[in-house]
Amino acid sequence: MKKNLLWLVLTMGVFAQATASVPVFLIKPYLYTIKGEKWALAWSYIAGGPEKSDMVLTRDNQVYNLHGSLDHGLFTAVLPLPACDFGKVTYKVAGQTDLIEVRDIPCPEDSITARFTFMADTQEGPKFDKVFAQQIKEFDGSAVLIGGDLVQTGDNFDDWVKFFDALDPAISSHALIPVVGNHEYRNTPSVPYWKHFFQTEASEDFYALDIGPVHVMAINSCFADDPSMRLKQLGWLKTELEKPWRWKVVFYHHPAFSRSIANNPIAPKKEYLALQEDYIPLFEHFHVDLVLNGHTHLYEHSFKSGVHYLTMGPAGGMMGTYGAKNIYALESHLKRTIAEIEASQDELRMVTTTIEGKTLSEFTLNKEYVTDSDSDDYPLE
Repeated sequence: MKKNLLWLVLTMGVFAQATASVPVFLIKPYLYTIKGEKWALAWSYIAGGPEKSDMVLTRDNQVYNLHGSLDHGLFTAVLPLPACDFGKVTYKVAGQTDLIEVRDIPCPEDSITARFTFMADTQEGPKFDKVFAQQIKEFDGSAVLIGGDLVQTGDNFDDWVKFFDALDPAISSHALIPVVGNHEYRNTPSVPYWKHFFQTEASEDFYALDIGPVHVMAINSCFADDPSMRLKQLGWLKTELEKPWRWKVVFYHHPAFSRSIANNPIAPKKEYLALQEDYIPLFEHFHVDLVLNGHTHLYEHSFKSGVHYLTMGPAGGMMGTYGAKNIYALESHLKRTIAEIEASQDELRMVTTTIEGKTLSEFTLNKEYVTDSDSDDYPLE
């Protein structure tokens, strides 16, 4: 009996020493894009954690030992990956017990079907976000597009910790592709945490990347919070849109068309009017296939002049309120939703699911040949 007790005490002591040497995560590793140009991994430990942290990444049997650069408690490692067709990629960061396999992102010319998820307004509902994160993990996709309002209050660090914790089941392996929302600007016009977590100033938060045959263009629609953004992105966006991409998808926070009270003329902020005046004509002229939004906290599918507009219900934020007209609405629901998107060379399919995992709506676009628009025909002041 004494021997058993002695063995137990010694074992517990060894275990305590071993576990004490293993750093504990505050924010588990998450994979994201830096302006559509690079892939990066970021993570942090609880107070008192190591000042140095390394990771091992394996790509098709080639091993990379990477060092995380530390900035105000957050480690970041830029990954040696191409824009697409990663191959088989796994990684392990100090503190992780298991290898994480990264979901591959197909290139535009690949014949395989590309799959990704869109959600918005995670905000103050981590218990709901965790449910959606599991759905995303089970969906055989490559990336998670988030249409703004990741957190309730942009200058609240705890909100950011809760966001990353809630989505951890998905964003450790699926690339996180975000755009900024008005709540990120709340109490902090410079949005310092956006730069901290995504290595990009909010004022530079417009970029493009390819997910298979889909050319995804991300823009910042927070014109009331940063008026310079209204015109700053237009020239760049026009250049992107005039190219002959197979599928053109644009996503940003505020919808141009909605039945939400946020789009009522009495609303104090009127981003939707700026979008209607400056952006919607571009989308129509250059034959955008799909626009993805959030902000209003209700689900809507609208259609105008050949362009589909899909606004997600809130992933975690409070439910929205009706209070405006939308003559282009095909359907509208007060539901928490995410969209699962599949794209081949010939077909773009959107399936919207609720937090209960039930299909709320679905539609499919078939690609027909459209003559490339002449960029000189569209004036840009």
